Amino acid sequence: MKDDIVQGNILMGAANERVTRWLHELEEALGAGALASALDLFDDGECFWRDMVAFTWNIKTMEGRDQIAAFLAATLHQVEPGNFRIEGEATETDGITVTRFAFETKVALGRGVLRLNGERCRTILTTATALKGHEEKCGPAREKGVAHGAHKNRKTWFDCKTEEEAALGIARQPYCLVIGGGQGGLAVAARLKRLAVPTIVVEKNARAGDSWRNRYKSLCLHDPVWYDHMPYLPFPDHWPVFSPKDKMGDWLEMYAKVMELNVWTSAECKSARFDEARKEWTVTVDRRGERVTLRPKQLVLATGMSGVPEVPKFPGVDRFRGEQCHSSKFTSGERYRGKLRRHRLEQLGARHLRGPVGARRQCHDGAALAHGGRAVAIADGSAGVALLRGGSQPRHNHRYRRSDRGLDPPSRRPEAQHRGR
Repeated sequence: MKDDIVQGNILMGAANERVTRWLHELEEALGAGALASALDLFDDGECFWRDMVAFTWNIKTMEGRDQIAAFLAATLHQVEPGNFRIEGEATETDGITVTRFAFETKVALGRGVLRLNGERCRTILTTATALKGHEEKCGPAREKGVAHGAHKNRKTWFDCKTEEEAALGIARQPYCLVIGGGQGGLAVAARLKRLAVPTIVVEKNARAGDSWRNRYKSLCLHDPVWYDHMPYLPFPDHWPVFSPKDKMGDWLEMYAKVMELNVWTSAECKSARFDEARKEWTVTVDRRGERVTLRPKQLVLATGMSGVPEVPKFPGVDRFRGEQCHSSKFTSGERYRGKLRRHRLEQLGARHLRGPVGARRQCHDGAALAHGGRAVAIADGSAGVALLRGGSQPRHNHRYRRSDRGLDPPSRRPEAQHRGR
């Protein structure tokens, strides 16, 4: 046991020396502008450099020595990176050495992750964590929260908070306007709040978190909890692995309140245009029926990737006598209980909502499916349609495709006749 510990310490020491030497050589090469020497530190087969804002003011991934060379040539004269140093202990497994490190640029503090394959770099990540002179007030630099002593017309925390909320957007313009009060918009606003950047979040729903509450009843986050933490306030360790949507909505509403974010609920952006001469935006917002004009310098769209329904138009839809329901309007399968005994249910589309929506409809009509109820059809533009009959096992797997008539089964295609159909 003692020998294993000694051996582990020896290996750890060697790993630390290896990454420390590599970072030192990288810093010297970058400082001297010696791109050839810097590139020689990277694996000549497969290597990657991913940068998040530190060098490029963007999120970029460079693959291979040629792209890394072009990236360094374009950024080094402005960035001036240096003071590279490891953080914690490096680890080594199967010839791959991994370490976290810190560094600085001309204007920012940064952190990164380095992976060495032998003596050369396989992957490196560089991220900016703070702007010099604009560091977040935390730890020993945090605000006192109280002014000791006798002060005339003293204002409490609540007084200051109320005055700020009343003035921002009316008497004083925000520097940044965020459209959308979901997790993305609130995370951006929280970061800006910690940097003392006047920011307003516009959310069309009545409460922060409603973008989750208003979705279908059984929804849970598809990603596990350790991928979903918000800045500054991670979920507690008892939080479920997959967060139910109403629980997530309550967390976001709490988050906006605790982080003291200026969220305008029941407010919708109606128009936005950029004034090139003034270098500012003119944004019209409908706030509870009142038109408000905001002039922020920065505009962030955090409306999500699934916020606007895309309703396909198929020939014959206007003549269809049954019920039509887009997934954005689906809440639960309760309304379809018993209907599969008498009706055929077809579901068009097989993306991330297909499984939950189709499953909920089947669960609320399980008896009908198990005892020879009518079919459930799931159609996708690429994968086709699976017809379920006589229970949950597929007896036919016909592939449908779009045509001038809408969705055509194989029997209507000319080529199907040549296959004996």
